[in-house]
Amino acid sequence: MKISAQKGFTLLEILLVLVLMGLASSAVIPTINVGNSSVQLENQARQFGLQAEMTGRLAWADGRDLGLQLTDDGYRFLYWGQDKWQPLEDERYLQASTVDEAIEMNVQPGSSHWQAALEYENRAQKSLLQSDFAKPSTSKERYEPDLHFWSSGEVSPADISFCFTDSQHPCWWVMVKETGEVTVSRETRS
Repeated sequence: MKISAQKGFTLLEILLVLVLMGLASSAVIPTINVGNSSVQLENQARQFGLQAEMTGRLAWADGRDLGLQLTDDGYRFLYWGQDKWQPLEDERYLQASTVDEAIEMNVQPGSSHWQAALEYENRAQKSLLQSDFAKPSTSKERYEPDLHFWSSGEVSPADISFCFTDSQHPCWWVMVKETGEVTVSRETRS
């Protein structure tokens, strides 16, 4: 009688497949032809949601702290290394993204508990940068994330709105929970 070994996938293998599928999806969304402005707004919100979810999974899988920072024309991804936040440039699907200039993005941080924790962390990082041991920065650009994705799997919760600045179209919202769960929904402007 031959006994066969059980075969299956490890949790890490399943998570990596999910990350790759999500990243592939986020690459496809921007290529969809958008003739309708409300579809364009939805696509921007969904792309952001996918990238935020992938950032959380990547932070956990790689064991490094990552961040997402809003910029004047969109957003970019950061990582914590050498005692400072730096642009994440080695991840193919997490490159800086631009948002149409007619779309306004706003971040509303989560609960007051998380806001206090982030303020404490930012103060600690600033005091480290101002200490005698910190190396002076040659870059004038400031890298500080609006969303944090820790290697422990936790995420700083936030609600991110995507709205047209000069229109009455309903806004799209990306809700990021502290567990890393990301939901995208449409709501009317009040």
